[in-house]
Amino acid sequence: MLFAPKIPVADTAPFVADAQFPTLQPLLGVRAILFDGFGTLVNVARKRKVYESLFAASENPAQARTRALTLPLEFWDFVRPFAQGTAVASLREALDDELDSIEVFPGVVDLLAQLRRLGVKVGVGSNLAWPYVAPLKRLLGQHVDSWTLSCIEGVEKPSAAFYARAAERLWVQPSEMLRVGNCFGPAVPAVRSLHLVRSASQFPAAALPSGFITDLGQLIPAIGPEW
Repeated sequence: MLFAPKIPVADTAPFVADAQFPTLQPLLGVRAILFDGFGTLVNVARKRKVYESLFAASENPAQARTRALTLPLEFWDFVRPFAQGTAVASLREALDDELDSIEVFPGVVDLLAQLRRLGVKVGVGSNLAWPYVAPLKRLLGQHVDSWTLSCIEGVEKPSAAFYARAAERLWVQPSEMLRVGNCFGPAVPAVRSLHLVRSASQFPAAALPSGFITDLGQLIPAIGPEW
């Protein structure tokens, strides 16, 4: 069924860091974590790249991307300038297939529960087109304290305004919020960051740069001592 939650059985098991990777230093003063959504907490199993193809077909791809990511536009409203008739129906079918393939990464649900038991607030901050909001919230809604989504906020990350709103929604100061995600963006003043690298081939374990993690479970021992 479209948008039916797909939570792997592995999520019922404790989420612990892979022993081959280094332990993080204690994350002192962190009261909230803002996670990227796609690529960090959830995965798209069948990537059809419908919006990317529409951006590429636009006369102004950058403008089309900004419009999709900063306005709460239904697919039909966004696609109308780019395609008509059977082409639209085909694109919608491809998008539905992509949305239906969204699933939670193994261990994520238990990780979020552990963080909240430690008193750490959990937020999701993502640049999203409107059709992706519903499946993301259906999968993670009961495990998350707040949402900061570009198509609702009208601003994209990594803007300072985006992260200021995320901190407000989590009822913390920006300096008390840690952003964790797989998107490599510029540093944000007053907001600490950890970059998730899921592919071990990107960095050998021994050469992992500071500020990078390979397993979300590394967060638990780094935050646990303070709480």
